[in-house]
Amino acid sequence: MVTFGQARLMLSAGSMALFWGLFMPGYSLPSFSWGDPPVSVLASKCERLWIDEARNDPALECYLTSQRDRLCRESEKDHLIWFVSRYEQGKSAYDAKLWSYLFGVQKGMWKPGQKDKDGKSEDTLKQYSRVSREQALRLKADEAFVKAMKIRTLTDMQLTAMLRRLAEKGYVTSGDFGWSQPYWVEDAFAGKLKVTPSCKSPEA
Repeated sequence: MVTFGQARLMLSAGSMALFWGLFMPGYSLPSFSWGDPPVSVLASKCERLWIDEARNDPALECYLTSQRDRLCRESEKDHLIWFVSRYEQGKSAYDAKLWSYLFGVQKGMWKPGQKDKDGKSEDTLKQYSRVSREQALRLKADEAFVKAMKIRTLTDMQLTAMLRRLAEKGYVTSGDFGWSQPYWVEDAFAGKLKVTPSCKSPEA
């Protein structure tokens, strides 16, 4: 049984996570916001996997592993860098919905609990269960969010490994991704990286 003190601890942890998720600066990758985004030859294959405001791991995996030699063209490299930024933005939007759930639970817990017919207030555990259920139903009503939750996800380590294989072939470098990078991108270039260039000569 959850005591009042334990419930407060859970809510405090949620508050701290919410603070870091909403107010700490995020990653800033090249976005090509000054014009139309780059287009890839893989668009017809990979874009069908994309869902707005979701963690689009399948679409990212598609661009990281398919026809890797396409990245010898600067336009394709630009697209990949742009897509990583797009992926991070979609993931942030998805995470924001999860944080809104936690915030909704916390907000509901600070309100007085409901009373039964005898005027007795519900205990902390019952209130927590009720508020959590209410917030879960709110998210379930969001069809886009429900669809996003069903997407297959990969670990950061798996994403790092895919990008590192591209780096080892000389298709991408750390400098391509700017100074502020997601951890899984940073890790792809960490340590001793043996590069065997696959592109014979730069192509426009």
